[in-house]
Amino acid sequence: MKNTGVNEKALNEFIGTVAALEEKLDALKAHIENHMDTSPEEINWGHVGSAKHLLQLIKEASEFAGIESAE
Repeated sequence: MKNTGVNEKALNEFIGTVAALEEKLDALKAHIENHMDTSPEEINWGHVGSAKHLLQLIKEASEFAGIESAE
């Protein structure tokens, strides 16, 4: 017999996880909008590498979520 009812425990866990994702995304967006808490005078190639690494991680997450295809 197939269970077609709502799995409350899974639903609650999913909702909590989505809320945590939203919090992390908001914090990341604020960090990026603040130029990663770095002034233009401080920028060096290490900062460029860190920004590119974050971009790669976001691309991977986007691909996993199905909102961006692999290039």
